[in-house]
Amino acid sequence: MKKVIYQALTPLIGLPLRNINRSANMLCLHFGDPRAVTDRDGSARAVHDWTIQVQCPWRISQNGRIVIAYRDFYFSDVPLSNLAVMSKSRFNSLLDTLCAEFDTTPPVVDAVENDDKGSFSVRLSFGYQLEVFPAESTESGKHWRIFQPGANDNSFVFPPATI
Repeated sequence: MKKVIYQALTPLIGLPLRNINRSANMLCLHFGDPRAVTDRDGSARAVHDWTIQVQCPWRISQNGRIVIAYRDFYFSDVPLSNLAVMSKSRFNSLLDTLCAEFDTTPPVVDAVENDDKGSFSVRLSFGYQLEVFPAESTESGKHWRIFQPGANDNSFVFPPATI
């Protein structure tokens, strides 16, 4: 399994991390240059070369300091008694700062490492590192996947039994 995971992640090497966003509590990281694809309904949209979706614990650090992490989805820097700001999690405010920095100088993937249990690390330039670590004993859900948007047959899901 270790070799299979490594092979799935190696296409990222040399690509810039262009964008990070979320869908609920799923982290989405977009690598490479933007390109246009046509959806089934005929409309065009911009995608990047590779996307990783993460639904397990993760963190992004820089030079040994955690910059943003999974639990930031669930906390706010403002009092939660204010209903108008309840949807503004710490993740959102940290992400705004990080994406602004990446817009001007996107970090590039230098290396990937992984183990046989689905954990992996993506080492980026400027001292950044993404670490993903499944932390659940069941294989009933999707912990993470890497795919090429617009290429229906090029996807790797961990754990593989959830494909």
